Amino acid sequence: MLLFHQWFYEVDFWTFKVMWAGCIVFVFIELYCLYRSVRYERDELWGTYSDGPVSERSAWTRGIAYYRLAFALFVIARIALGDPMLLTLTMSTNFMVAVFPLLIVQRRRSRWGGSIVLGWFVIVGTLFTFAPRIGYWTQAAAVFNEPWYFFLGAVAVVGAVWNVVATARLPGKTAQNAPEPALRPMP
Repeated sequence: MLLFHQWFYEVDFWTFKVMWAGCIVFVFIELYCLYRSVRYERDELWGTYSDGPVSERSAWTRGIAYYRLAFALFVIARIALGDPMLLTLTMSTNFMVAVFPLLIVQRRRSRWGGSIVLGWFVIVGTLFTFAPRIGYWTQAAAVFNEPWYFFLGAVAVVGAVWNVVATARLPGKTAQNAPEPALRPMP
């Protein structure tokens, strides 16, 4: 919402207008996911940092604190990288999608909540995001046509490949090893 004037009036290119609307929708999706995480996954997400069960209040406090931290980091990245369009936001999302599922798979020691097919799509998407000269962002802005960006991409590709390999090594999904459903009907 903060970049509305810049994206609609200064840049005035349809791609950024659509991206701005997508960012607004994404914020509401994130808030809904935060609500579901606080409601149903708080012990799994934050339980390792607590001595007992995590209360809803504690989970909301932590979730909101993480959002504030992320917002501050994006503002800092925007200034430090000279990225006034905040394109780092979309690139960093791809990095997190490539790397963080591996951490979850390793902690759960189960294929539940993960997908090998989705992992392959993440690998392809990560390659198209970070590839030198042919990558989407390297063509969109000069700030991404730098060695630090390619190094970050290499880390993301390694994480995405490692996630597929680690998931493939785990036992398949069966009714016997099914966890309690994370998505429950809303009351």
